[in-house]
Amino acid sequence: MEVTAKVTNVQNWTSAVAEDYENAPRCRNALWATGSSRNHEDTGHPAVRNFRAAMKGRELSQWQLEGWAAAMWFTDAARACAGEDGGDVTRACVDRFMNSDQPYPARGLLIPVTFEHLDEPPERRRTCLSVARWRDGRGWTTRGGDMNENCFEVPQLPYQP
Repeated sequence: MEVTAKVTNVQNWTSAVAEDYENAPRCRNALWATGSSRNHEDTGHPAVRNFRAAMKGRELSQWQLEGWAAAMWFTDAARACAGEDGGDVTRACVDRFMNSDQPYPARGLLIPVTFEHLDEPPERRRTCLSVARWRDGRGWTTRGGDMNENCFEVPQLPYQP
C-alpha cells in the first residue's frame, strides 16, 4: 500500500523528520502538517529569521516557534504594562493586554489571535491555517499560499468538556 498523505500537527512539524523517518522515505515524503503559525523554514520572513538566529543552529520545530511567539506575546504585554499603571506588571494588566480586541500576530509568526469569551460559537467563521509538506532535500515547504490568505468559511463546533 502506498501512503498518499499523512496529515499531522505542529508536534511533528520538526527538522528531525529525515532522522525520525529514515527507514520510511515514502511515508516521510507523504507528511503534511497544518497549524496556526508561519513555517519555521520560511526564511524569507524577518520574524522567522530572528527565531532561527536565536535557536543558533539547534534542531527546529513548529512547537518551538509557537512557544517563541507565546513568549513574545507575554513580553509585549509586560512591556506595555510597564509603560502604564505606574510601571507595575500585574496580572490584571497582562489580562487586559491579552484580552484586547486587537488580534495579536506575533510580528507575523501567528495567524492573528484573539481571545473571545462566547457562550456559544458562531455557526460559521472564517478560519485560516498554515500548511507545509515535507520533501527530502528541501525540508518543510509551505503549501497553499500565505497562512493569512489560506482561509475558509467553516462550521464551528462547541467545546464540551
